[in-house]
Amino acid sequence: MMDLSKLSGKLSLNNLVSIIQRSGGYLLVVLFNVGDQKSRKKTLPLSKKLWGKFPNLNIVGVHVQEGEKDYLPGQILSVVKENEIPYEIYMDGETEKKKKSWSIIPQWILFDRHGQQVRSFSIENEPDLKEIEDYLNDLNLPSE
Repeated sequence: MMDLSKLSGKLSLNNLVSIIQRSGGYLLVVLFNVGDQKSRKKTLPLSKKLWGKFPNLNIVGVHVQEGEKDYLPGQILSVVKENEIPYEIYMDGETEKKKKSWSIIPQWILFDRHGQQVRSFSIENEPDLKEIEDYLNDLNLPSE
């Protein structure tokens, strides 16, 4: 049986505010779906690199149930372990509003410590790691 303790619970837009307040700084929310190849092959590996490069950047992942297939916690954790993701992972708590709660997957949303959205990066627009690093450096986030 797979250890499900690495899943931090369900995340809705309502409790996102408490995570931002706890983080005390910038928070990058990584929206992904384990059935999406861009999520598995690009989004998760790039976010792991950012985690290592910007130790003061708080990151959480949110698996979004999207499309016709619902993924079980064990399936989500399998992908998280495969990618060796070091940050907290949540499941989208807006399951009744599936396909509407988060509109573009994969996507990264950056919030400041006050909960204001600072920037959104959509993998559909193919941002690369350098573009995101440059943006974070412009915010004066210390990097290694």
